[in-house]
Amino acid sequence: MDKKIDKTVLALLLDQENSGLEKTDAKSKYRKGDHRIVITCDEIERIAFDRKTEAPVPDQIEEDFESENDDPPASIEVNEKSADETAEAHKADSLEKQKAGNKRAREREMVRRAARRAVVFGFPLDEAEPVRPQSRGKGASKANQETLPEDAPRRKCEALMNGQVVEPSYAKGNWSIRWRE
Repeated sequence: MDKKIDKTVLALLLDQENSGLEKTDAKSKYRKGDHRIVITCDEIERIAFDRKTEAPVPDQIEEDFESENDDPPASIEVNEKSADETAEAHKADSLEKQKAGNKRAREREMVRRAARRAVVFGFPLDEAEPVRPQSRGKGASKANQETLPEDAPRRKCEALMNGQVVEPSYAKGNWSIRWRE
């Protein structure tokens, strides 16, 4: 998943075709004399995880009755659930919402980590896909490790908050990244 997010970030920064840059406000953030693309972490998250909208869609309300004069029938049967059934349904709904929220929080943090990697390590320019530096632990073979030559050129990014360059560890909220000059 980290590689997919890294590829998304790189494609957006390079303004590659079909990267999803048209779904962002990046091009409207150009400043006079500076045409580097600025992408927020929320925009990266929306594109990487293919989220359509940020706002919840209201539930559709359907009428339970139809009549010629649009008046409700004189007698309506009310099916009441017992208190236990209602509590169980509410608990199941709450758990479902909690799982969805936890998943979104994990995805949000994955995007933030990818943006921090782009700032600290950058992206290899001559590689088709970004490669993260990996540590070689005990028992790790050289064949299984993705490595780059030490002289491979890398292009780094910078973290922005409110248009100001900041250290990525201090970046909070919906911060942005762009290529470093």
